[in-house]
Amino acid sequence: MQSESSLWLMLAVIQLQSIFCSSSSSLTGSIVFSRLGNSQKQFGMIRALGTIGWMAGCWVVSLLGLDSNPESLYVCAAFWLLLTVYTAVVPSGEMSADSSRPRSITERLGLDAMSLLKDPDHRAIFVTAALVAIPLAAFYPYTPPLLSYVGFASISAWMSLAQVTEVIVLVFISAILQRWPLKWVGMAGIGRAILRYSRFSFGTSLSVLSGIVLHGVLFTFTYISAQIYLAQRIKPSWRTRAQALLSFMTGGIGNLSGYLLSGAWMSLCGGLVDTNWQLYWLGLAGTLFLVLVYFATSYQGHGEKPRA
Repeated sequence: MQSESSLWLMLAVIQLQSIFCSSSSSLTGSIVFSRLGNSQKQFGMIRALGTIGWMAGCWVVSLLGLDSNPESLYVCAAFWLLLTVYTAVVPSGEMSADSSRPRSITERLGLDAMSLLKDPDHRAIFVTAALVAIPLAAFYPYTPPLLSYVGFASISAWMSLAQVTEVIVLVFISAILQRWPLKWVGMAGIGRAILRYSRFSFGTSLSVLSGIVLHGVLFTFTYISAQIYLAQRIKPSWRTRAQALLSFMTGGIGNLSGYLLSGAWMSLCGGLVDTNWQLYWLGLAGTLFLVLVYFATSYQGHGEKPRA
């Protein structure tokens, strides 16, 4: 009974943390974009700092030997506390003229942002980001047991290889977007996602590590490119709501659906006790192929000027 009550308490705390922190990604992204003269050239380098922080967290957990230890949550809580203190000393920015006007309930809830989906290209970006997030969600809970299955220890440190390549790609994302159209970049990202899960299906130490390395490329080419697209193609008065809608589509609809469906798929593939890893990862790769077909046929890339 005590363990069951502890489980529900932990789940309740996780939900509270999500309620208070889920908006932080889109909010900080909007603040950064509003202060950049050229988001395509400048955002990648700034976003790389967040990835470096993610890597550092993985290394700290592994160095302390807490990869499979709930005490790692205390380390996370300590860093959240430090972040909270730091935000108190961050200088205030100037408020836009639009931010001071009265807003309707629809605007306050962000429901008016749904009108962005009327534009075919905007809709393709939002829907693709959400669809990619569904199979992508399996990477975080099920790659660690796969690493253990092929014989690795210090799981968090090995997982950080994904962020190493992410930092490298973020540094060059500006040059990449200047040279190639967004459609080709997005298709390349989804293609890397298919290749990543295909590599996982081989079930060898080298194939798993090579798949982890691909994560940084696919994440930057799909999600970060989508953020930059919104900063460039959406009118300034709509950009914060657009970034929030993107977070809702990926972190809300995409992740929730992804965790539920990937968990159900894991059960059908034998569960974590007797997993058919090849079937599991190839099934997810097949799902991503369908997403690739959708994006290739739905996004046309009409125009460069901002539009709501």
